[in-house]
Amino acid sequence: MIKSSYQDNTEIHFRTPGAQDWAEAARQELNGANPFEKLQVFKGELVIQPYYQKTDLNQSELLLPTSPSAIADARAWQNMPAIHVTNEKNANTLALHYLNTGADGILFIIEKDEINYETLLAEISLEHCALSLLIESGYEKEAFQFLASTSNQKISGCIFYRQPKNSTQFFKSTAPTFATTGICINQNTNPIDELVDALEAGVTLLDTFTDQGLSPDVIATQIAFHINIDADFFLSIAKLKVLRKCWATILQAYNVSAGLVNIHASSQAWIKESFQPHGNLIKSTTAALAAIAGGCNYLTVQPESDDEPGNRASRLVSAVLREESQLSRVADPTAGSYYLESLINQLVEKSWQKFVTRVAL
Repeated sequence: MIKSSYQDNTEIHFRTPGAQDWAEAARQELNGANPFEKLQVFKGELVIQPYYQKTDLNQSELLLPTSPSAIADARAWQNMPAIHVTNEKNANTLALHYLNTGADGILFIIEKDEINYETLLAEISLEHCALSLLIESGYEKEAFQFLASTSNQKISGCIFYRQPKNSTQFFKSTAPTFATTGICINQNTNPIDELVDALEAGVTLLDTFTDQGLSPDVIATQIAFHINIDADFFLSIAKLKVLRKCWATILQAYNVSAGLVNIHASSQAWIKESFQPHGNLIKSTTAALAAIAGGCNYLTVQPESDDEPGNRASRLVSAVLREESQLSRVADPTAGSYYLESLINQLVEKSWQKFVTRVAL
């Protein structure tokens, strides 16, 4: 009879290496150099350490909320390709094509006036998709025309203005899921300045319209943010989470109960000759993944060209992340990351300090 080779290992305990163990191993690899000094990275005002542990976890951890949708998974977002409206008929044809091939909505970029919205929105089922406008400077009156043409319809999305500080007229949509006073934030190489710009623009709108006698609660429901996502994966995630956290703090100062804020994340086309062909697909996937993990509500991935298959590839990044990578199954997939929590904490402190200093001037 063959004896069993089974051995009871229940009493064996494996030692968990700690910071000192890592430091010693790293020091040997670095020929005696201090790894905490040698491997430290600076990104502008931010300090990135080479090693993180549980004690680095931010105690005021921000958790992304579970999607309130009855039909969506825990992490829900809508894929919204961008279309420049230069000809209403052509833009409508392109929008219908996108909606039938992977898109959940459309971001129309408005750069002309006197738009025929009946033609632009023909055959688009507004109740079944998201629809947003990004209005270039000088065409702000198109917001009123759009709202008039969609009045009493069940729509979702946002209206963004390229220059939000110039907005002096407040529009309120009849649809509770549509924001009319969106803030388009210009991309900045310094994420702290970018966040401060977003917060300052939001406070400017709140102050402008409360001075006109409007309730902060009503104004807050109509404010949304359009922000660009770059190829820096972790910093992009942190940027979106910090925006959500700081904006909630501002709303509390106005005695507004912190509700859900709409964030539209956009990945601009990135073309690098050494990464061709289809180099933008690498950046698009990284940026989209960061935007989703960071908690965006809407996502636009710009293609490297309007030609197929590159255009279709950028449009399907969102679908692949949702349906094949199952990214929608978890409300906050990066929750509990020691590194991200430390990065978020740095961004919150430095952004808030600079914001308070700027508004005090």
